[in-house]
Amino acid sequence: MGDPVVTETPTLLGLPEQRRAAVRHVNKGAGILEIRSVHVGVVVIKAVSSGFYVAMNRRGRLYGSRLYTVDCRFRERIEENGHNTYASQRWRRRGQPMFLALDRRGGPRPGGRTRRYHLSAHFLPVLVS
Repeated sequence: MGDPVVTETPTLLGLPEQRRAAVRHVNKGAGILEIRSVHVGVVVIKAVSSGFYVAMNRRGRLYGSRLYTVDCRFRERIEENGHNTYASQRWRRRGQPMFLALDRRGGPRPGGRTRRYHLSAHFLPVLVS
């Protein structure tokens, strides 16, 4: 099993705007994500509170999936600065990997506009007890 990641941005789950605001204020546990290894270097990210998997479609859009599919697999890489990046295992855009990233408001950033060196694509896993 992988280590859970703490995030204050439940927008990764693809929730509508009204539900996003409600989830942010209910409790901090709503943003806990569990990372599980499925193969060497490949992980699946699941929201603990809702049970949704984080997935990316062929256009690089993040969405929440109730079922585990190949769209839910991400390649995990530990960068030189100690942070992790997550690229879609299935989808690429013009030969470039599409990364899971957040915009300045904490919402999902389109995968086709992300690169490994963007700080918005760097995440720091934290063990939650």
